[in-house]
Amino acid sequence: MIVDHETLSHVLTPEGSQIVELGSHEARVWAALPAKGEGSPLTPMQSRKQVGYETAKVGQGRAFKNGWIGKEGDGFVQIVPTIQDATQVDLREIALTGTFKAGEKVLADLRKRKLIIQRKGQWLTVKKGPYFSTSTAKPETDLTMEMLTAPYILADPKEALPPEPEYYKRVSTVREDGGFGATGYRAPWSHEESSKLLLRTHTTASSAHMPCKLAAKCRGENVEGDAEEFAHGSSTTGDGPDDGFRPEKLFSIDQVFINETMDATHLAEFHQVKGVVADRNLTLVDLIALSRNLRLSPHAHRWVEVGNSGMFRPEMFEPMGFPKDVRVHGLGLSLERPTMIR
Repeated sequence: MIVDHETLSHVLTPEGSQIVELGSHEARVWAALPAKGEGSPLTPMQSRKQVGYETAKVGQGRAFKNGWIGKEGDGFVQIVPTIQDATQVDLREIALTGTFKAGEKVLADLRKRKLIIQRKGQWLTVKKGPYFSTSTAKPETDLTMEMLTAPYILADPKEALPPEPEYYKRVSTVREDGGFGATGYRAPWSHEESSKLLLRTHTTASSAHMPCKLAAKCRGENVEGDAEEFAHGSSTTGDGPDDGFRPEKLFSIDQVFINETMDATHLAEFHQVKGVVADRNLTLVDLIALSRNLRLSPHAHRWVEVGNSGMFRPEMFEPMGFPKDVRVHGLGLSLERPTMIR
């Protein structure tokens, strides 16, 4: 069990340390003056030359207030034979103990005069709590690195339905050996891994699924639900024969799941807004214009990433069956992240 402790103390400023050594400003002004009737009064200018400008400026008024000095002609004289420099005495006590027994009123006045500053100290003590034990048994719910880094893999059903064979073959070949200008990963493709079902970690799955259905028309295929999802009544944007492609803008809001520790800017379950734009001969300039129209910024807002965008690589959408002059933009942002911008 950890117990938190806190204490307040005071330390002297450089000016306060000087007073401990030489006396207060008012005491030094008094000491520089002659006693009444025993010498010529010191004028203000003479007093400043004796003790310094700052000491005379501060000390003269306080010495008058304490009844230590008085005016005689154009100058000042001592009007009491002895004084007690309370400011010096108080500061000495604070320097030794860090506080003042007489109370907060004196401390507040010294803080106001900038002779002391307050310091806060903290420390921790560790004690045996109700769950103290000398054993190192691992609890059943103890987290492991695998639990923290693994996605949410489904136990039932374990495998996805088989994909369209020809498209599946093209995708696996591009990933393993390359194609369409890409070199590929140069690593064996695992059918077992690709068939696993898991909770969606990001909306890239939707970014691939929807354009793939859009490309089905270019392959001359009929897709289930196609009439409701796509506006294929729009005209082709190509100059040659109709190859079945129609430009589209597709948007979705999808729930995603990431197995990670939650903090102020990360959740294990949240939403992503995804946009996909497909047309012929799109360029990066078109993407920038689209981002501006949607008021998306490529920059981070106070270190909180809100969204990003880019162009799909040819090895992703050409295997789907799109014509070679078709380009696809992708953009996305979190539904929750904008609430973090202040």
